[in-house]
Amino acid sequence: CPFLNTAMRRPVLCSVTVNALTRVLGYRVVREEKFQNGDNRCVFRILEDQPIDADSWEFRLESELTR
Repeated sequence: CPFLNTAMRRPVLCSVTVNALTRVLGYRVVREEKFQNGDNRCVFRILEDQPIDADSWEFRLESELTR
């Protein structure tokens, strides 16, 4: 993680990564493992069965995204 120290203190920063990946890839992305939970890494899953409409996609906090 390029900003691990900051992300550990401000986990909301990780919402930027989830949203950016979702927007760029065109599919919903969820973070399944995270440093903040003691997993020693972040693991992202691309939900290929959940395409997004890039034109209407709006930034949301990771905590607001449902699985």
